Amino acid sequence: TLLGEDFPLGTTNVVWTILDDNGNSHTCTYDVVVSDDENPEITCAADDELFLDASCMQILPDYTSLTTASDNCDAEVAITQSPAAGTVYTGEQVVTVTMTATDDSNNTATCTLDVTFTDNTAPSITCPSNVTVNLDENCMIALPDYTSSATTTDNCTDGMNINVTQVPAAGTMYTAEEVVTVTLTATDGAMESVTCTFTVSVEDSEDPVATCNDITIYLDENGMASIVANDVTESLTDNCTVSSSSIDISSFDCGNVGDNTVILTVTDIYS
Repeated sequence: TLLGEDFPLGTTNVVWTILDDNGNSHTCTYDVVVSDDENPEITCAADDELFLDASCMQILPDYTSLTTASDNCDAEVAITQSPAAGTVYTGEQVVTVTMTATDDSNNTATCTLDVTFTDNTAPSITCPSNVTVNLDENCMIALPDYTSSATTTDNCTDGMNINVTQVPAAGTMYTAEEVVTVTLTATDGAMESVTCTFTVSVEDSEDPVATCNDITIYLDENGMASIVANDVTESLTDNCTVSSSSIDISSFDCGNVGDNTVILTVTDIYS
């Protein structure tokens, strides 16, 4: 009887011989085929995240050593990977990697893991040099747009597609002399950002304008006379604000009888 007999994987040829009490015999043969149709078991590594390099590229690693597999018959199950280790990827994306376990009977099992390629490199930005702008005839100036004056680069995002913003915003109005610190921020397609700063000096370069009047004054009984700046001022204008006016001669005596040249000096608040 073959009851309880163990047969190895594959084909085993069995020979039966029958003998009677008189020594007569007869034989027959048949094959016992043992096959393995049970798939192996496989467990993938955890999902992975890889950071893109300075060229916005990264190489897919070999995950076979991080994958576990077992089988009912095969002690060393073959593990393969698709896409293959060494495959180069460019740009942010999620790649599904399939791991396959194959036993000696070509039974297979698969599992997958997601590999996320991430850009974590901030762009670079260079601000323009410090600049000076002048208040206009109304003592006002709108802050220019300096975003196009910045120089930007990034490992993944084309320079034309890097978003540059400005604080304070272009168009912000200024009505006095001051030094404004402008911050430019460059943001790439992965929302990584970097900033630079420069200064904008708001200045009043426009001189005030004065118009004088010729006047005649009379000496008093003591032979003296005096004037103030307003006496010879017809008009004073400035794009911002006049702070003071003065004259170089304000007192006169008998030695000044006749024409005298008086100089009117006008100063604005930024002089």
